[in-house]
Amino acid sequence: MGWASGGGIFDPVCEALQDAHLWPEQRKKILVALIKTLQENDWDTECESLGGFEDDEVVVAAFRECGVFLWGTPEYDEEYGENSVEEKQRQEQ
Repeated sequence: MGWASGGGIFDPVCEALQDAHLWPEQRKKILVALIKTLQENDWDTECESLGGFEDDEVVVAAFRECGVFLWGTPEYDEEYGENSVEEKQRQEQ
């Protein structure tokens, strides 16, 4: 059983980093370290946090580096199965 509270840590830290206006490389490095630490503690709701920041390319890149991908992308399909886009469309109906 995983740890669902990681988003309660990740989300506010991610928002603070956005507000700090750091260089993208700096922000990504911090986010990767945070994501990996949360994953080591069995964080299992990474996709929910990623979805909340999907418009921020630095956040998406940090998650990608840690093996977490946006639903419906080729990376997601490769990692989780070829039918994920069709499954998402079916669920949205």
